[in-house]
Amino acid sequence: MKRIDSFSAIDCQLVKPQEAVVLLREVIAADPGARSVFGGGRALPVVEYAGGMASYLCGEQRWGADEWAASVDAYLCDLDAAVGGAVGAAFRRKCRARFEAAKGEDAWGEDQDPHLKTACDVEFSLASARRSLVAVSFVGGDAAIA
Repeated sequence: MKRIDSFSAIDCQLVKPQEAVVLLREVIAADPGARSVFGGGRALPVVEYAGGMASYLCGEQRWGADEWAASVDAYLCDLDAAVGGAVGAAFRRKCRARFEAAKGEDAWGEDQDPHLKTACDVEFSLASARRSLVAVSFVGGDAAIA
């Protein structure tokens, strides 16, 4: 579950937007009406944006129909209201089946990677900010302390 990006920073997002986009494309591919609406090039940015919105909702374990309708279905319905609503509902069901955490399971992946939660739970204080500022502003023997 723990992923490292090119800057060696730990990526704490549980469900990647591309994972959700793949599921959305599967839903679209299964419905001929959806393929005609969402198969073209003008729909690609909408599909990718809806996948990004869904990845956040999945990661936060937010499965309410109203919340999905407002944040995912609304964009799909902009292209075609009837088909977009049907695709959105099927997409929500598919995401829920794939990403919903079991009752009592830590949604932050404690079972998969015990270090992920700790790595993302960072406390920041003004004292550490000041130390960082002093360390960064130290140039040529002079420290600029504010």
